[in-house]
Amino acid sequence: MGGDAPRWLICDDHPLVLGAMAQTILHRWPDVIIDRAGSFDEAEALCELDPALVLTDLAMPGATPLNGIARIRRRLPNARIIVLTGLIDDDLLLSLVNLPVEGFISKAESGAVVQAAIELVVAGGHYFPPRIAQLASNIARTGPASASRITPRQHEVIKLLASGHSNKEIAKLLGLSPATVKTHVAQVMANVGANNRAEAAARAVALGLT
Repeated sequence: MGGDAPRWLICDDHPLVLGAMAQTILHRWPDVIIDRAGSFDEAEALCELDPALVLTDLAMPGATPLNGIARIRRRLPNARIIVLTGLIDDDLLLSLVNLPVEGFISKAESGAVVQAAIELVVAGGHYFPPRIAQLASNIARTGPASASRITPRQHEVIKLLASGHSNKEIAKLLGLSPATVKTHVAQVMANVGANNRAEAAARAVALGLT
């Protein structure tokens, strides 16, 4: 993240939260140029400025959480992305890791923890809750035999699924009907032993299917 004045993007639809995030950043990194967005549409527009770091909420206007983050990732493939949110569950965490993002921080954490997490990500590391280690261990239990049952078309479907696309979007991109895509997703879930779409995508990534 070179340069005398790195540019970072912070995103939240609550102005007070945006202000607190900016204050935390500027206290530690006073030379950073901060752009602010209150929706995924605004965030995507500000991607034109090529920020090196994105610190963003999940629940914002303009897109569903995963699609919103996926849009930012597609626009900024080399940026470091940290999700700072109050929405935390296993499926969501796995899906975000697979997009991928470099950090996931609960809004319940203290300012000191948030600052430490940002420092780690800026330095090239990753910051995730300890829960991710357990989830990764569970995913690794899926054997390599599962991969042999995935068809070429299902490979295409699962790659788009892991990128945050909905069934409708996958159908349009691959020229399939939504019902066909739904069937492919269900078969992939069965083959890799997943209970839902997010876990299927996570297991596919762990098995090298994407």
